[in-house]
Amino acid sequence: MISPWEPAGKVQAYLEVVAIAFPLIGAVVTAMAAEQEAMAGGFKEMLSQQYPRWKVWISKFIMLFLSGMAVAVFTIGTFWLGFRSLPGTGQVDFSLFAWAAVIIICCQVIMYTIHLMVGIRFGRGALMGLAVVECLVTALMLTGLGDGIWGFLPCSWGARLCDYFLLYYPQGQMEMFLDAGKPAGMFIATMVVFLISLVFISRFEGRKSTS
Repeated sequence: MISPWEPAGKVQAYLEVVAIAFPLIGAVVTAMAAEQEAMAGGFKEMLSQQYPRWKVWISKFIMLFLSGMAVAVFTIGTFWLGFRSLPGTGQVDFSLFAWAAVIIICCQVIMYTIHLMVGIRFGRGALMGLAVVECLVTALMLTGLGDGIWGFLPCSWGARLCDYFLLYYPQGQMEMFLDAGKPAGMFIATMVVFLISLVFISRFEGRKSTS
């Protein structure tokens, strides 16, 4: 258990806030990208026969993922720059921040995939509603309510993994982190969802009604 008054506790609190907010941040960017496609001739580019749909889909996903990566690096990097100047925080290693950023970024792969499917199929309103629910669920999963079930809710992966990482990494107990976090299962789930998204876009024929 990390004390909230210790430097590590302050880092944990900040990373939890970032992880809770990330579904909403990602949804805003994804909604903009989806609506841009919808307004450009009703997904004309995405449904065009000029390029394979999977290529257009992957390029769109990469753009969103890179934007999320930039946000994560900026928010965590800015906090690190300010945090290291505070007295009594010298014992918090930079690598902790760097790995936390990597964890949050990697956990967003499945989220961006889900958000892109929802945004393309149902529109901005549905996506933003989903993101708000995800933020609330993520916050709940950080409490005792999340024990045993958080792994089934991808929106909570980043927050929970950061907590486990901050608990075990400073102790050099990475095996315990891997056992608690189950990253292998998350990787498999992410790949399955991404493959589902490729099937989705191959069968997508546009929205039946405007959102």
